[in-house]
Amino acid sequence: MSLLAVIGMLGFSGRDLASRAAPASLSTNVLGFYGFVTILIAGLLFGLWEQPVFVTPPPNSVFALLAAVFFGIFAYTALMKAMRTGEIATVAPFRYSRLLFGVLLGVVLFGETIDAQMLIGCGVIVGSGLFILWRGGKVRGNT
Repeated sequence: MSLLAVIGMLGFSGRDLASRAAPASLSTNVLGFYGFVTILIAGLLFGLWEQPVFVTPPPNSVFALLAAVFFGIFAYTALMKAMRTGEIATVAPFRYSRLLFGVLLGVVLFGETIDAQMLIGCGVIVGSGLFILWRGGKVRGNT
């Protein structure tokens, strides 16, 4: 499962680099569609590998799922626009703010507990984002 996390992060990085390199003629909506299809294919492949029992969500969860999809689309669109127009060294560290929201939602909605491994992992991620921000300033000549 740890390898899947590494593969996922490589996919995120590849997506960011590809969206930055994509020609301006490809709209954010088209790139978002390609991203959605890629995630759909990855999910289906993972489903074939894991062979889970798929269930229909209970009615009280459907609204939460739809809200998550809506806010996810909005956030992804904003992220794509920022990645295509801004400096990567400036934009990338702010992407890590979703870590805070993910942890908060995990604790509040799913009853997850914060442990040492989670704090270390979060620290590595936030630290790398801060390093990118700092290094980006040094590369541009802003110390």
